[in-house]
Amino acid sequence: MAPFLALLAASVTLLSSVADKAILEAPPAVVAAYSQCLPAGSSSSQTTTTTSKTTTTTTTTTTTKTSTSSTSSPSSTPGSARYWFAFGDSYTTTGFDLTGTKPNAANVFGNPSYPGNTACGSTVTNWIDEMIVTHNESSIYAYNFAYGGATIDATLVTPYLSTVKSLTDQVNQFVTNLGPKPSYAPWTSSNAIFSFFIGINDIGNSYYLSGDRSAFSDTLVQKVYDAGGRNFLFINVPPIERSPLMLSQGSSSTALEKSVIDTYNTKLAAKVSAFKSSHSGTTTWLYDSNAKLIQILNSPTSYGFQDATSYGTASNLAWCNNYHVSPGVHHYFALDMKSLLTGTGF
Repeated sequence: MAPFLALLAASVTLLSSVADKAILEAPPAVVAAYSQCLPAGSSSSQTTTTTSKTTTTTTTTTTTKTSTSSTSSPSSTPGSARYWFAFGDSYTTTGFDLTGTKPNAANVFGNPSYPGNTACGSTVTNWIDEMIVTHNESSIYAYNFAYGGATIDATLVTPYLSTVKSLTDQVNQFVTNLGPKPSYAPWTSSNAIFSFFIGINDIGNSYYLSGDRSAFSDTLVQKVYDAGGRNFLFINVPPIERSPLMLSQGSSSTALEKSVIDTYNTKLAAKVSAFKSSHSGTTTWLYDSNAKLIQILNSPTSYGFQDATSYGTASNLAWCNNYHVSPGVHHYFALDMKSLLTGTGF
């Protein structure tokens, strides 16, 4: 699952008192959902289980560029490749372990075998898979630190398991191991991009609580900047209130979660803009996954999906389980991000 804030300085940083209550007071159905945050742990045996819609849809003006590009051949040496360092939760994870095989020409993700262990299974792709292997403009080695169930900081919003690596853990792991630009990953400020897709779990674990959501911290993004990072891609929180799981909670819950997500995304956009202005030599991109998923769910058949609520393994479903979007939706996310990064070399 995926909340995304602190990392880039634009997240829902809750008071510690709120964080302490987040799991204890969580609605039972919400707590149950976190077992799905492990890679491939949430695959449904049902192919077309449908949850009735209870929310009012919102129109958007986002358009999708549907052109395709050929896949570049992976580089044979680390020094000639570009680098993508990804941070986030189950909406990004592929199950990478830094202590295992490093990204290489045979597998640009290093480990596990492509496409990795995504939230929808071990044989299907997510958006980062497509960006690195299908829509890349250059040979790219991907270090994907994203971890299923991650929150920005476990001391602020507690994850569903104590072993989950938060965004804070992920960034610290990067700084310690990749910050020095080791021989196996000789990245530079110009040939590396850093993506942050987090916040889903922070909000999912706390939207029903009161608390201070105005206190932001730029510490994590600043750490990456200090290490030499200059290219940053931020992805906002999708309308998870329209997931089958949340729809089953009733309209009051979905309305409340939507309001928290909207506020989070608004503040994230402002924070990204401020970060760019105050950090010289920085290039930032903000992808609106929220608008895209709303567009898809408002007109699912236009995108080849059966409807807005069914979930399972069939290719014409928008959800692979009751909380994670399907590989088909990830495909549209990737197409948009491809357009966003056109001409950058990534």
